[in-house]
Amino acid sequence: MRFLPVVAILAGFVATQAPASAGSLLGSYAVSGPVAHGNLGVYFVHRGGGGAAQPITLHQAMAQGSARIATPPNGFPRIDNLSDQPIFVRAGTLLKGGLQDQAVMSTVIVPPHATGLALPVLCVENGRSAGRSGDDSTTFTTAGTLLPSEVGTLSLLTSASASPATLYLRQNGVWLAVDSIRSRLSERLGAAIASPRSPSSLPLALENELVEQAQQPFVAALQEAGEAGDISGAVFAVDGRLVAADVYASPALFHQMWPKLVRAYAVQSLMAPNGAGPALPSAESAKAFIEPSSPDYAPVRAVTSSDTWIHVSHATPADATGLERTVLKLLATRALDAERAGYLTRQQVVNRVFAAIRKEGVDSAAALQQADRAGLFNEPPPRPLVSRQDGTSVSARMSQPTGSTLLPALVVLMLLLCARRSIVHRLVHQASRSSTAATASRRSSPAADMCRWSRRSFPAPDMCRWSLTPTRHHRRHGACAHESSSTPDRSSRSHIR
Repeated sequence: MRFLPVVAILAGFVATQAPASAGSLLGSYAVSGPVAHGNLGVYFVHRGGGGAAQPITLHQAMAQGSARIATPPNGFPRIDNLSDQPIFVRAGTLLKGGLQDQAVMSTVIVPPHATGLALPVLCVENGRSAGRSGDDSTTFTTAGTLLPSEVGTLSLLTSASASPATLYLRQNGVWLAVDSIRSRLSERLGAAIASPRSPSSLPLALENELVEQAQQPFVAALQEAGEAGDISGAVFAVDGRLVAADVYASPALFHQMWPKLVRAYAVQSLMAPNGAGPALPSAESAKAFIEPSSPDYAPVRAVTSSDTWIHVSHATPADATGLERTVLKLLATRALDAERAGYLTRQQVVNRVFAAIRKEGVDSAAALQQADRAGLFNEPPPRPLVSRQDGTSVSARMSQPTGSTLLPALVVLMLLLCARRSIVHRLVHQASRSSTAATASRRSSPAADMCRWSRRSFPAPDMCRWSLTPTRHHRRHGACAHESSSTPDRSSRSHIR
């Protein structure tokens, strides 16, 4: 019960992207259900919408050869759309290959025939930073699955800043989610699901035969029910608790995503602590969960929306560990958004997390064990670029200038320019005084006249500068490198004459 106050604090997730956008996308709709299997209940959102230019999913596009994802030498994955249709890439889509398996960080619509569009990602394979045997390290394929964890999804979708420290924190949240998925599924299924090819890979673990066999009863019971013509979304309940909703702009797009959604939430149901079939909430409760202004759920949910997709989930997943809840709280409260905190190192971020754990009274031993198992203390492999929530790229070591970093940089630059201007002004002033004094000296000296008169006979300027008696000002400031610090001898004056 000590985490109940956290629920109110985590409402920072709610004001992320737009309850207003969610309402405008939903329009008029109805909710039916639930349809259940085991401890998983599904409610369907019925609405119209959509037109001729509806996008296709990434998995379908790659199966048709209409999309390809490459890993450049420096940077994050780049996608090419080779088709006449836009491609929908949902946040949480798992990618296999490259130097590490990845999860797409934010939903992306790839325009027709677009090339080299960056896919914002976070790693779901802590422990590999080289090509995997049997895979092409320069390309990615889609696993056809979604990240089956609300902790991981919230870490991906948070609206916190894109500072390096926050990116480390988000990555930690994803790695913790990956660890929970592997460990809980292995415990429920009675066997390790890690792949020998790469024990830390989440996509390969989800392809384990035991996992696919455990998913099959959910698919058989639920998939056909979601294929009705006017269904464009679904709300999911696990262990009698509403956990998430996915609503799409059209039934056509939802039908493409539906098989992936069934499998993802089947995995969440398999990991749930109850595993039985408790009483499910009513369809009215499911509708209230989606509603932007719902008084029952607004304080405890997270809403992410775009022009084609709405995702709603609880800001405090019931099955989150103490360490995972702490990371989500730090993200929700934007605790590392401050200027100085934004440049913490990876190790310093982990230290901040454990300082918060001690303050919250979380079991430190259990948190330390999970952190070590998830690889939070490992030295990260080189990852030159990652992405912000809005899709723009930032370096994992140094973020691009943002509102919090650009202003101090401009102030420092202005101070440097002012200092430089002051120095230049002083030098120009000194040179001007030196030049004035030198001119006066030359005009009063017969030797200067001789130099000007015989300029064509020998290199007069150098001789004049060498032979004239320096003024007091010149000797003090060293205005000319050729000037002597003492009066030239008589032989030199005779020579000039």
